[in-house]
Amino acid sequence: MKLAYAGAALSVLLVGGWLVYTNIGINKDTLASNENQLPDFAWRKKISLAKDLVKGNETLLNFPLLVQLSDPDLKSIANGGKVIHPKGYDIRFTKADGHSIYPSQIDAYDPKKGEISAWVLMDTLSASNLQDLYVYYSNATIKAELPTILWSDSYRGIWHMNDLNAANSRKLRATVQGTGEATGKVGAARLFDAARKDAAFYAYAEELDMRSDFSLSAWVYLNETGREQVVLSNQGDRPGGYRLFISKDNKLSADYLNASGKRISLNEVSGGEKLEKGRWYYLAVSYSLKENMFQTFVDGLSDRSLASIDAPASSSSALQLGRELFNENTYFNGLLDEVRISSQARTAAWMATELYNQTLSKRLFSLGKAEYLQLDNAAVKRNKDGMNDQSAQQLDQQAKANTLHAKKVPDSGEAPSSLTSSAEALQAKMNDIRRVARDNGK
Repeated sequence: MKLAYAGAALSVLLVGGWLVYTNIGINKDTLASNENQLPDFAWRKKISLAKDLVKGNETLLNFPLLVQLSDPDLKSIANGGKVIHPKGYDIRFTKADGHSIYPSQIDAYDPKKGEISAWVLMDTLSASNLQDLYVYYSNATIKAELPTILWSDSYRGIWHMNDLNAANSRKLRATVQGTGEATGKVGAARLFDAARKDAAFYAYAEELDMRSDFSLSAWVYLNETGREQVVLSNQGDRPGGYRLFISKDNKLSADYLNASGKRISLNEVSGGEKLEKGRWYYLAVSYSLKENMFQTFVDGLSDRSLASIDAPASSSSALQLGRELFNENTYFNGLLDEVRISSQARTAAWMATELYNQTLSKRLFSLGKAEYLQLDNAAVKRNKDGMNDQSAQQLDQQAKANTLHAKKVPDSGEAPSSLTSSAEALQAKMNDIRRVARDNGK
């Protein structure tokens, strides 16, 4: 009975809070003047990009831009902000026209601090023609994150290291051998301990089988030097496949096998930066069949290169992360973050822009004033229905939690303590929505 009353109160509270929240008090903000708007969103802000974001003079196509924002409005409603979904799913990015949606993927969202890290796929990114973005938020009709079409162009494998499953493909599920969670260069990272033989591997997938242009990249933090350590490899006991690794003399290296089994290796090229343990490096390699060029990059700068007319051969082996399949002396020892495999040969400008963007993302974007987007009656109703659906889901989850809790409490005739917590949570939600309304000028 208490739960039923709590449900009714929460439903009225959320719907009422939505009406107050979206229709009262805009004296601190501005009305949107642009008629081109995303439907069902109550708020948006313009994002301006730093003029030095893009390195080099070329136009970068389909570039995954890391956008990191921190703003009180991006907190969840329960924390005094204006984002409806507790995981930030009602946060969207558009072009400067205000209605063309950019594909995006949330890397991390903190509803208490109003902080978001998201990958936004820019169809074009040019130093000579930087365009503003819009961030939209506050839409109760959205229940899920956008699909991962952001990574469907040329990216064959993407690992943000929140876990070891590929972020772009449900087929690329990891078989994990050890590893641990750690703080990374961009959000989370994975710790690989060579002494424990930590690694991850993935069953053969055609999308990972490079036979022409390719690029491999990762943020790497070494806990050991002086021996060969493999970042990733799909080489096996047959010709074909590629490797990205740290050589015995502490340099970034890479190689691949052609159809006859010949190894094309940058390890045989002189020069190259000596890598140290105890710091992050952005390491990458690219091979271009058209330019017959195989080269490595360290922190966005060209490191070593080799002219080669031999294309990589097909490999039937599983992809290994943190080791080479048949060589136990190559286990990686350190941290890995943002590991990527692409079927394009990335340029020096691309690598340098990625480095700059992922290193200084919090400084590269500035937010304009909040713009209030007036909703018509139909949009208000859709959002009310969305809030009702959300409250029903929360109540269902609470009911299941109460049932589990009750099974663990001795039969003393007392109600489970989670009912009391639920009531306290309802009161907290009410106080939060009242505070939002008050802050908006009620």
